[in-house]
Amino acid sequence: MNHMSSIEILVNKENILEIKIRDEGYTLLNLLVDELNKNTHVKYAAYTVEHPLEKKIKMIVMTDGEITPLEAIREATKEIKKKIERLREQIREQMS
Repeated sequence: MNHMSSIEILVNKENILEIKIRDEGYTLLNLLVDELNKNTHVKYAAYTVEHPLEKKIKMIVMTDGEITPLEAIREATKEIKKKIERLREQIREQMS
């Protein structure tokens, strides 16, 4: 099944990014927000669900200004990819 989320930028300032994400579940955003909050330049990262029956989620990322929120998201997604690859390798090793 091909799944496409849509993203709408609500606020895009130097150190604040607020976006609305449609057709995405909590799992991905939990992972992303958790990784964002590990970054020392991220002052705040969280998401809220507009309504539990609708797949509309609002996410906000605020940084200290040393990096932009978009840079923080890029770094977080790179780290998530590394973790997934390590997990994949561990599973392959166990299956061999």
